[in-house]
Amino acid sequence: MKCPECQTVTRNKEVRTACPKCGYHWVFGAGDPLKDTQFRAIIRKASNNDTAYFTKNQLYAAYVARVGFMRPATVLLGGGLIFAGLVAVLYAAEAPLVLGVPFGFFAAIIWYFVFRDRAMPQLEFEALLRKWKSRNGNPERLLLDSELRLRNPPPEYTEADIFSYGVENVLIVDRDVLVDFFVLNNFATREKTLIVSETGYPDYIENRLLEILKTQPDVPVYLLHDATEVGQGMRRRALTRWPALRENQVRDLGLSTEDVRKMRQFRRFRSRQPAAGMPLDYLSAGACASLVAAAISARASLLDAAAMHHHGGGGSYG
Repeated sequence: MKCPECQTVTRNKEVRTACPKCGYHWVFGAGDPLKDTQFRAIIRKASNNDTAYFTKNQLYAAYVARVGFMRPATVLLGGGLIFAGLVAVLYAAEAPLVLGVPFGFFAAIIWYFVFRDRAMPQLEFEALLRKWKSRNGNPERLLLDSELRLRNPPPEYTEADIFSYGVENVLIVDRDVLVDFFVLNNFATREKTLIVSETGYPDYIENRLLEILKTQPDVPVYLLHDATEVGQGMRRRALTRWPALRENQVRDLGLSTEDVRKMRQFRRFRSRQPAAGMPLDYLSAGACASLVAAAISARASLLDAAAMHHHGGGGSYG
């Protein structure tokens, strides 16, 4: 067992409750599916080496990425190639080709156990997170729905300062925690975008939104939500809550179930989460911010922005 603090490697039988060198108290034991060093590595991945704020969904997504994922088609192709290779070897050795059947069967079993989807369900992972928090507290950059950070204005808050960048766009999200995510990761200032949730969180930002809708009646307004039935009704709710909004002023960025089925970024989650219910923040912190920024810049949906970026040779946003 490796200590995440001092990196001392200790044999399991020598470990009790703490690292014998630095005194770090272990969170996970031999019966847990993850070790302390692995869990800390997952936190670092989700936070982009402690530079980005991230949600609970993004932490789980980082775990899934770390455990590894291989598409079923790739697994089948690999198994087929192994079987073909065995047949070729037997043919070259002039051995009976029928021997390839048992050898191929055992090779397929080994291939499956090596490359199968080994990620635990999200509820089990969140139980490990609660165990981690009970000993080490909440990871510094983990954002939680139950512990919103922008409910009250910062001590240094003044409207002149917080909106000194000028507002060129408005982004309305379906979950309060996503406001924290985008604002604390400096998306608002970088993209000159006022960000508020459809519930009006935080209220001091909603007050600013009401002013902007009066003084900048043509400001573009974008909706961002999970691929859920609730998300699909977000336009109607926004127009009802803010009567100053005009129908042709509002653009829905997504997600829709069709987006999830087509976007490569969600492929590793399709086997564990129905498309009708896929959370936006299974995208990594960097991918989520970059993709939304590209969609706003192009005045396109997330699906179209991802396709344009991919065809332009820029990768796949994580």
